[in-house]
Amino acid sequence: MERERIKMIWKPKEKPLTKEEVIKVATEKNKKYWYNSTPLFYGTNDEENYFIYPLTTDFGEYAWLFYFFDVCSTAGVQALQYTNYLQKRYKKYNLNIIGIIKKTYPFLINESSIIKCINENNCNHAVFFDHDNSAHEAYCVTSKDTMVLSKGGKVVFKEENVFHPFLIENKIQNFLRSSDPGLPLPPEYNELPKKPSDTQLIQINSKDSEVSITPSAIKNDSHIIIKQENTVVTFNLNNKSLSIILDINKTEEDCPKINLEINGKPLFERNFGRNVKYDYDGAAIIQTTAGGLYHVVDNNNKESSVTLKFVGVSKNPVTLYQALID
Repeated sequence: MERERIKMIWKPKEKPLTKEEVIKVATEKNKKYWYNSTPLFYGTNDEENYFIYPLTTDFGEYAWLFYFFDVCSTAGVQALQYTNYLQKRYKKYNLNIIGIIKKTYPFLINESSIIKCINENNCNHAVFFDHDNSAHEAYCVTSKDTMVLSKGGKVVFKEENVFHPFLIENKIQNFLRSSDPGLPLPPEYNELPKKPSDTQLIQINSKDSEVSITPSAIKNDSHIIIKQENTVVTFNLNNKSLSIILDINKTEEDCPKINLEINGKPLFERNFGRNVKYDYDGAAIIQTTAGGLYHVVDNNNKESSVTLKFVGVSKNPVTLYQALID
């Protein structure tokens, strides 16, 4: 019997991508992580180190102020409002700002959660969602609210726990004048707020949590799931403000809403958090739109019992992660 011949087919060797082709592929791949801008860089790594790889030819011509922040932190979101102003003051001096969001909660992978934060704070500068933590690793950022000034791939300075961006304005001006000592710059911003008090994080699912839930909700390791209509969550506040971090399992068109009361009465307008509004019937409510941080009560100057009643959760359950009291 004649032995069957085997024909070997060799796959042609793939041609290496050019630098321009690599940039084109990386730009397309990273579009979904950038807001208010086309992709400006992407993070990559070898076995030991992380790097930031520019995606624009003129990236090195600018100074970049990177603001690393938590989109679900009250301090981080407040500071974001001032980075807008920094961008306006120093853009003409070739200083640009990029807000870099850390993935602190799983729902942040959803575009709607990032857009919610950007829209609420009228953010006008570039924002990058650091989905794989590559930018944080590249600049060795481990603390919240960190600002890094970089030029030509080199770090000029890094400041951690910056609760207000204008605290580093003097360093920005010193850097700009290092190459042009007589450069005319705007007067430094002098209306700096007091350092905010430490935020108390309440893990809603904890047995030790001073939060009552009626009826009881489904508890997981890091959150609770509310899917029974008119579930009431009660917080006891002592001269404090309240925010909550939640996500929506949206299966129907209408998102859940939260009815609010303080000491058994409708929440007063003077105590409205930024996400509170009047419903058509005059009730104080929060209309959820996406996963994220929701400010519930502000300017509370006495001991109060605040109740949140969840409506519309039977079709669109709410995942409640933490409460922030400050």
